[in-house]
Amino acid sequence: LKRISSLGSKFTEPLINSIYSGILAHHLKFDRELKKACLGMFGDGGYPTELIAYTNHSDFDSLFGEDKPNNDFFFSFLPNHKNIKYKYILDYIEKFQEISDEWESFLKQNSDWLIFSTILKPLVICADVIASALVPEGIKYEDWIGKSLNNFIQKNDLEKIIQERLNGLSPREFQKKISDSKERVTLVEAGCGSGKTIGAYLWALSNAENHKLYFCYPTTRTATEGYLGYVNHAGYEAELIHSRSDVDLDGIQNTGDDEDNSVISDKIHALTTYHPKIIICTIDTVLSLMKNGRKSILSFPSIATGIFVFDEIHSFNDEMFQVMVSFINLFKNIKFLLMSASLQPERKDLLKREFTTLTEIESPRDLMELKRYKFNSKRDSLSLIEDAKLHADDKKILIVVNTVGRAQAISRELNASGYNVKIYHSRYKYIDRVNRHKEFIEAFKDSAPSVIGIATQVAEMSLDIDSDILLTELAPVPSLIQRLGRLNRRTSPEKPIASRDVFFYELADPIRAINKPYSKEELELGRKWIQKLVSINEISQNDLQNSFLGLNSSEEGLDLAPYYDFTKPNFFFIPATEGLRGASNTINCIIQSDIELITNRKEKLENLIIPMTMNNKLDMNTLNLYKHAFIIPNKLIEYDSIEGAEWQN
Repeated sequence: LKRISSLGSKFTEPLINSIYSGILAHHLKFDRELKKACLGMFGDGGYPTELIAYTNHSDFDSLFGEDKPNNDFFFSFLPNHKNIKYKYILDYIEKFQEISDEWESFLKQNSDWLIFSTILKPLVICADVIASALVPEGIKYEDWIGKSLNNFIQKNDLEKIIQERLNGLSPREFQKKISDSKERVTLVEAGCGSGKTIGAYLWALSNAENHKLYFCYPTTRTATEGYLGYVNHAGYEAELIHSRSDVDLDGIQNTGDDEDNSVISDKIHALTTYHPKIIICTIDTVLSLMKNGRKSILSFPSIATGIFVFDEIHSFNDEMFQVMVSFINLFKNIKFLLMSASLQPERKDLLKREFTTLTEIESPRDLMELKRYKFNSKRDSLSLIEDAKLHADDKKILIVVNTVGRAQAISRELNASGYNVKIYHSRYKYIDRVNRHKEFIEAFKDSAPSVIGIATQVAEMSLDIDSDILLTELAPVPSLIQRLGRLNRRTSPEKPIASRDVFFYELADPIRAINKPYSKEELELGRKWIQKLVSINEISQNDLQNSFLGLNSSEEGLDLAPYYDFTKPNFFFIPATEGLRGASNTINCIIQSDIELITNRKEKLENLIIPMTMNNKLDMNTLNLYKHAFIIPNKLIEYDSIEGAEWQN
């Protein structure tokens, strides 16, 4: 600090305050009033009368060097202490609050210092986490972190991926336009099956030098499907996504007495983003940074090296979309590719206001206007199974329902009737889910026999199948559009295929119909959308999108908040109190009998975790944890590698 002081107060004062900010933000119990740090002063219980900081101790020699204080500090929690060397701590707190107010005012007027002090906070936290990773003997921390964070996607990597995905074909003109975009923010509006993913890789080929490549999906379900879709698609692509560092992340050390399993899990999750060249994740992994989400803060060094593809942005809620725009504004030198089936007018207006050089690319008109679907009037869900049987001969039928339980029940009944059935959903151990994903895709290939495929929302993303008939339960419009993307997918202007039937089903029980996962309002909008389109004889993707925009457009514009938690101009971090969406009702579980496989090193925890919806009849406080997963007694879960998991009540 003495050397820095020679640079002059205009530079040194904000620099030193930024350093203070990094130190104070590292302690998440620190706040302006110190109410969390000094609970005894503000609580109802008793508290000590004094505090001594032994800063003159030899342990501080290496930390402070020649700047080490010559004396200890004595604080009193009482206004008057019999020993005059004890200073009243509230006087210091009031002084800190005064300095804090001045710092806040300075940052509001100096955006460069605001950005500098903001990014310093997560870097200090991440340095501590990196130090807790178990680095093998002979590897230095600085070498590992440098190697990992500089493990960027290369042009030859992208060229190999593009060649594998094109499979000898040339890129479409639409994909070339995406590749040629030079602006910082590019918006692509195109329907399912238009080739957006290859376009995204071509865009990365032009823009990703010296960066990691992030593909971000709207939900955990779609992120997992995106991941499986990439991994199963091509060997070289899978290598980049599966890339592992030399560090034992599962053996990460606990660095605080109050750290629970979720903290350790978040640290492991964050460090796994440091090494790969391609990161497939949920949008929350990135955007929760703006709300001081712990995983995002811990992933910051990797996030800061990325360029980003944000997919299906039309399905974001308003707050998530606004946070996305603020995130893009914060990373001013990073490029972003935004992809959507069709974007609401008020959202497009916000993008145009914030990014005046925004490039807009639309799917080819002939592809969007191609007739693909025939809508049939809504039917009672009780007729769904009989309808599937009626159309099963020589057809590949896709059934999409909204819950795993209904998918399992339908699968059992059709199996019992002798039909060729494949089922796929999210409630599997990961090792089994990979196999079910592959089998489901294989079952819908042209060379495969007729099949009835039963799926849940996993069918809405990265499931490269083409069905002859779609039977789907009522859902929100964006979900229905995604499900329709698995019907008549291969038709093209050059080789048009006749429009194919889609049937919609309402639950017979009106009480269950309004239960999760969707709100009453979302389902009502879905009903109106279907009713609007059912009168059209043959329907294109343009029809789907225009009808949705007509129902969903808002007269009110969207505005941005001046600051989010991450960018607030202060000395400390306010830990996230809420995420970008409501609380999840899904928990990570592991069956009791599988624990032995992990402890004997026969299998990894992540391969055996089952994501389960919470069971209201189960007292979660009675369950033990293994790292970040609840250990479920064998008698409470029935598991089958084909059908998946079910609670046993």
